[in-house]
Amino acid sequence: MPMPEARTILLAGTLLSNLWWIILGVLAVIFVVAYVASLIRKGKKDVVVDTGGFEEMLVVLGGIDNIVEVELEGTRIKVKVKELKKCEYAALKEHGASGVFVSGKTLKFLYPGHAKELYEHLQARRKEKQQ
Repeated sequence: MPMPEARTILLAGTLLSNLWWIILGVLAVIFVVAYVASLIRKGKKDVVVDTGGFEEMLVVLGGIDNIVEVELEGTRIKVKVKELKKCEYAALKEHGASGVFVSGKTLKFLYPGHAKELYEHLQARRKEKQQ
């Protein structure tokens, strides 16, 4: 039968060897999470957006002459128009918009995924028109 001191040393040695495995496991998980996060961020930068769909959205909104103001609110786009009659609400949904809301001469809709790009495209086209 081992002496109590030897038993304590044996137990402490087992705990220390298990502790090293736990530390190595935690470090491996942190490394994998950081690597995957960097791949996700890198992938988002390489996305090419087809602006042809944005031109179709411009037509659905009644053309560039019909747009008075454009605002971006997260993934929601707020467009103030001159004439609501020129806008095709059903076609907005066909082109990826959802949650279309009309208030006065203002249309609000969600455009998940590419709201910022659509907003920038509409703003650029408005600037081109003004020149």
